[in-house]
Amino acid sequence: MLPDDVLILRGAREGIAEIRELAGAPEWRIAAIEEDPAITDLDRAVDVLVDMKNVSEAAVGLAYSALLLRDSGLAAQVSQLEDRLDEMREQLELWVLRAAAETVDPSGLRGLLHLGAASEEVGDAAQQLVWLVEADEEMHPVLAAALGETDDVVVQYPVAAGSPLDGAVVGGTQVGDDTGFHLLAIRRGGRWIYRPRGRITLVAGDEVLAQRSP
Repeated sequence: MLPDDVLILRGAREGIAEIRELAGAPEWRIAAIEEDPAITDLDRAVDVLVDMKNVSEAAVGLAYSALLLRDSGLAAQVSQLEDRLDEMREQLELWVLRAAAETVDPSGLRGLLHLGAASEEVGDAAQQLVWLVEADEEMHPVLAAALGETDDVVVQYPVAAGSPLDGAVVGGTQVGDDTGFHLLAIRRGGRWIYRPRGRITLVAGDEVLAQRSP
C-alpha cells in the first residue's frame, strides 16, 4: 500500500475506528441526524422530487454527450445517476406515505408520485441511450446521420491555469451569455459535479462539459 491509496472495505462497524487509525485517517464519529421540527414530511418529499428532476436532466445531457463524444466514462456516469434515481424514488415514496398519514385528503399527493415515476423513467431512457457506448458497439448509420445533422454541440475541455475561467464563479461567469453554451457538468479530482450552479468556483485542472443548443 502507498500514500493516497483509497481503501474500500467491508466488515463490522466496530472495526471502523481501528481501520481509520491504521490508515492515518481522522477520527471517525457517528453522524448525528438532527431533525428540524419545522420541516415537514411533505417538504422532504418536495426536496427529493426537485433533486430527482435535476438528476434526470443531468442524466439526459450526459447521455447525449456520451453518444456524441463516444465517451465510456460519461456513459458510466449515466448509469450511476440512474441508480441514484432508483434510490431517490424510494425515498420520495417514503416521505409521501408519511405525509399522507398527516393529511385529511391524501389524494393530492399522487401527483408527487407521478412526477417521481416520470423522472425515474427519464433516467432509464438516458441509460438506454448509452448502451452502444458501454458495449462498444458500432453506431447504426441512421443514428450516426441523425447525430451528424443535429445543431447541438457538446464540448469537453480542461480549464487551463491563468485562463479567464480559472477562479471564476459558475454563477457569475458569462459562459452562457457570451458563447451560448451552458454547463452540464464539471469533473474535478475524478468526480463529477452535475448541473453546477451558484457559488461553485472553477479552478485550473477542472474539466468542463458544456452544451450549446440552437
